[in-house]
Amino acid sequence: MKIDSYVTATHRIMNALNISGYEASNLLYDRLINHRLKNMTAAQVMKQIEEKNNSLKWLITYSGKDVKRNELQDKKRQEKVREELKKYDTGIIQLTYSNNTLRPKDREKIIALLPKIFRNHKTAEWCAYLLKYGELETRHHYKQTHRQVQLKLNDLEKQCNRHRERMINIVLSKREKEIIAEEDVLKEFTQLLESESYTDEQMQDLINEEYAYIEDLMGTVYMKNPKMLLDSFMDAVNTDKYIFCNVIYGRIKELERKMIEG
Repeated sequence: MKIDSYVTATHRIMNALNISGYEASNLLYDRLINHRLKNMTAAQVMKQIEEKNNSLKWLITYSGKDVKRNELQDKKRQEKVREELKKYDTGIIQLTYSNNTLRPKDREKIIALLPKIFRNHKTAEWCAYLLKYGELETRHHYKQTHRQVQLKLNDLEKQCNRHRERMINIVLSKREKEIIAEEDVLKEFTQLLESESYTDEQMQDLINEEYAYIEDLMGTVYMKNPKMLLDSFMDAVNTDKYIFCNVIYGRIKELERKMIEG
């Protein structure tokens, strides 16, 4: 049975995301079944279709908007991850310089990664030896001077910089990348909250950009009117706004702990 609003929503998803009609239709169907229509039985849905119920039309329309927003936000987050990861070095060079400050488990983790980072096995072995035994023992073992060791490290640093993104993808786990991406989103909110030019209208714009994520995050706490907070922040009660701020800052601290714990 053809439903005009469903066809329209599918086409809009196709155009917005540049995907096939099949993919767009599947995304829309999944959103409807698992979210907007999840509390309705199949019989109730069929009845609304047969009666050409206007409410169903709007449910389909808003589901289409949900899909576009969520997919575009996912792409945006992926871009943010790539940009954020460019700021992170592998840590190999810096940690090698300060070998004595490394915790044993960190040293072991880096040594295990060296063969993946440096394709030349002799280079990987040299780095591993330096990390295990320090510069003095390395100089003695490889018959190198202090200057030769430093030149070697400089060369390795240049190599790391040339292939930074590939190396970061090796060093950081999938979970660590997800944490970095989520922190990046949350910091947009804290930067706005701490801005001297802050307005509730700006906060609403930011919530709209990250609506699905914030909706899930705020779903973990009790609020008097969470819908109002999400859709009209300026009209939300102050207690809900206070809870909102606490959740944002609390989540950042939680992610920081997870990153440290590894």
